[in-house]
Amino acid sequence: MNDPGFIYGRHLPLAWFQKRGGDMRLILVRVAICLAFAIFIFRIAQLQINEMRNPKSARLSTVNVRRDIVDRNGELLALNLPVFELCINGVDVKDPVASAANLNRLMPQFSKKQISDAFALKRKCAVLSRSVSKEDMDRIAALRDPGIRFIPREERYYPHGRLFAHVIGGINRENKGVFGIEKYLDDNGAAYVAEPLKLSVDRFVQQSLHSSLLYALERFNAIAAAGVVIDVKNGEVVALVSLPDFDSSSANSFALSRPHRNKVISESYEQGSVMKIFNHALAIEHGFDQKTNFDVSKAVHIGAFNVRDSHFYKRILSFDEAFFYSSNRASIHIADAIGFAKQTEFLGKLRFFERLDFELPGLAAPIRSEWTRTTGRTVSYGNGLAISLLHTAVAMNAIVGGGMYINPTILKRDFDTPFTARQVMRENTSVEMKRLLGLVITDGTGRGASTSEFVSGGKTGTMQKRGSDGKYDPTRTMTFFAASIPLESPRYTIVVMLDEPKNGKCIGAGCTAAPTAKKMLDELTPLLIR
Repeated sequence: MNDPGFIYGRHLPLAWFQKRGGDMRLILVRVAICLAFAIFIFRIAQLQINEMRNPKSARLSTVNVRRDIVDRNGELLALNLPVFELCINGVDVKDPVASAANLNRLMPQFSKKQISDAFALKRKCAVLSRSVSKEDMDRIAALRDPGIRFIPREERYYPHGRLFAHVIGGINRENKGVFGIEKYLDDNGAAYVAEPLKLSVDRFVQQSLHSSLLYALERFNAIAAAGVVIDVKNGEVVALVSLPDFDSSSANSFALSRPHRNKVISESYEQGSVMKIFNHALAIEHGFDQKTNFDVSKAVHIGAFNVRDSHFYKRILSFDEAFFYSSNRASIHIADAIGFAKQTEFLGKLRFFERLDFELPGLAAPIRSEWTRTTGRTVSYGNGLAISLLHTAVAMNAIVGGGMYINPTILKRDFDTPFTARQVMRENTSVEMKRLLGLVITDGTGRGASTSEFVSGGKTGTMQKRGSDGKYDPTRTMTFFAASIPLESPRYTIVVMLDEPKNGKCIGAGCTAAPTAKKMLDELTPLLIR
């Protein structure tokens, strides 16, 4: 009975037994495959059940690469691609000198010393290159050298390069977001979710804004430029550009340094006569008599300083003219008439004294001088309170959007996405302000921004920069333009800034920011109003 060939009373040849043993091994392999497949099916079913119970946790458990980022139309802005690192294996190498020579011959961008030093580290993987092309990998792999290895990994890829630099930001070598929406993802535990993150930006609008600002940067020899386009109805940021910028693909080599700070959200500026938008709105909101005339030929002093009008309209100005001719002196008279307390309350409703709620990190806080009645007078024409361009754009939305203040967002708001809207001024105030903003374009300082495509409304602003001594330098300016289109029923607000522009001898907003805005409006309007 111990004879392996004796089965069920039959004595069988050893060859028959060996054949049956081979069949049994084949059967066992098939059973193992079926069992593994059954376990796989069971695991998929289990994950589907988990996802129905808790979709977010199920997705997080199965995703190990960074989340895709797309624009409002689904265009990919950031994704992961598989790549291979080139590693030097100094532990298993047989002949490091020959290996170094061979690798240097195939990859001459690395010197023999660099390669030899990597072998000398005696590590299983001393990274020589974070990413190698398929062609290089094939050539190196043909060496069959145990001292050279390839390690697969995922690399973050930004298809549009510099275009969305200050929106997307970038990641570091540890695959963590260091600024922009990449940092937002990590800060909110949302970097490893299956479905793409949909932003509110539009690739085509972003491209148009970017090219217009690049044109202005070169035409007016400015040192920086920035702009933002925001939806009046729901607060979505449709485009955001800050120059100079960078290639997000190389963002991990940048610190969050000043040249790469987002000038739309991370810097606060005194914006000159743009503030007169809110000063005139304040007057209308509190029932100021719009038939009032202002004698701007008379001196107006703040302390020892005699406030002047840059346009030298030394005559009587109406309420409307005071706005579209941008009179500093008339603005002070209005602030004095309304009073410091009401001014403070109104600007507070527009959130000019606090950081905004916004997804991108690095938001600037407003900067103000000691808040006194004197400060209130200077703020009426644009000095003494510094706010971000995003502050201006959101407040402008309220001015033209029926008095409704809507928090901004860089994330796409679907039709069923709730958002908060606060009534911060009467609807009639908004109606009157749209009329005045239109007059700036047709009759006032913003004539350079006039466009034939759609009727728009806006306001120029010129601000002298402060020197190292804290004093204003009349030879160095920042210029601004805030506009809304179309004027009758505004859908979008556009705010632009140029830093130290020069148009011949003119360095004011009327001859720099206004023509920049015109170029933008000519290009953007067909994209936005369709």
